[in-house]
Amino acid sequence: MHVCRYHRSEGYQLEHLIKLTTLSADGEDRLNVLRKLAVRSLRQRPEIEMLREAILSILIELYRQTLRCKESRFDARADLAHKITDFVREHANKPLMLTDVAKVVQMSPNYLTAFYHSATGVSLGRFIQAERIDRAKRMLRQQGCSVKLVSIELGFSSPFTFSRAFKNVTGVAPSHWILGIDRRSES
Repeated sequence: MHVCRYHRSEGYQLEHLIKLTTLSADGEDRLNVLRKLAVRSLRQRPEIEMLREAILSILIELYRQTLRCKESRFDARADLAHKITDFVREHANKPLMLTDVAKVVQMSPNYLTAFYHSATGVSLGRFIQAERIDRAKRMLRQQGCSVKLVSIELGFSSPFTFSRAFKNVTGVAPSHWILGIDRRSES
């Protein structure tokens, strides 16, 4: 269960995250009753009073947890930014569209870009490009690797597009990087 609060300037913010695994023994018993009723409802109608009592008990338990959580706020922004960062790093070897990343975190692409920038201070588009170029730098260090091969491998539309992106990030053409003429941006 997520408890969110809407702020005009910042949009929805996750304040608390409550997991069903943190229910008390009584709450766990009520959850098991709900599970049994769900299975039984496929064969016959559930008893309304049992269903109502189980749902209310779980809601009360979750509400109590929410009140306890006020003391220790859940930092959802940082957690979500880490999830986005990890996804981009895992998939930097192919073209990434904002819609791909937005689906993973269940946000609209427009909100995603604004959220990521406000949470990290870095534009999501620039971060994606930097991750892909970092991967390209590692590939270009390998023996026998060419600009064309790297551009194809990383899913750039053409070697020219790759070269332009590489130079924008590093300040050096990829052909110079291969030859080792200037690696001042190597980290």
